[in-house]
Amino acid sequence: MEVLGLNPEKQLRELNRRIGVQFQATSIQKKMKVKEALDLFSSFYKGKTQKDQLIDMLGLGEKLNVHFEDLSGGWKQRVTLALATLHQPELLFLDEPSMGLDPHARREMWGMIRTLRDNGSTIVVTTHYMEEAEKLCDRVAMIYSGELKALNNPDALLDDVATHYIGFESERMSYEYLLTLSDVVRVEKDEADFKVFSEDLQHTAYQIFTYCHEENIELKNFKFDRGSLDDLFVQYLEKEKTG
Repeated sequence: MEVLGLNPEKQLRELNRRIGVQFQATSIQKKMKVKEALDLFSSFYKGKTQKDQLIDMLGLGEKLNVHFEDLSGGWKQRVTLALATLHQPELLFLDEPSMGLDPHARREMWGMIRTLRDNGSTIVVTTHYMEEAEKLCDRVAMIYSGELKALNNPDALLDDVATHYIGFESERMSYEYLLTLSDVVRVEKDEADFKVFSEDLQHTAYQIFTYCHEENIELKNFKFDRGSLDDLFVQYLEKEKTG
């Protein structure tokens, strides 16, 4: 196996100069100030780093004299991202970069990652947030139990018929009836909201309309739609369980 054309076993030192890693957990000393951490990590690299640019891009100027232990989760993530990218790596690995962040901080982190990508770094992200993969990634690999289940760009993955569903609202629709339909692979119900995943949407819709006409059941907001990467991953899990 080669990374950036290098053999990790024989050329690890050279490879380390060209990659960056942000781990989910960090070993930065709690009492270390942000400025001290940036200066320390900058000293590991030959030549000038992009420390000043990262301070501006990540908004760290106001936090330079704050101890690491006193930072919020979002600010800690910014600091560790800066430490991983001081040397402007060609290849950057991010392990759960938005884990534990609130929705606002998560979206800010996504914006920073996009900026790093636009500046020329190839970024590999591991995440349990399917929305994060969908928003950030040019290619998505879905892995379950150590096996690669899918690999493609997000749009191509979402074009998979497994994510296509019929959505509607109904107070009287039978969940059990929907499960008996021949092409239906999964049904989700949240109070009166239904999602019916089917391998043949047109045929399933015809069956639903026929049933509603016979049983005098009202449907609201009926639509054909495609789901998310979350839906696709759930489909793979269901297939795994049923064999």
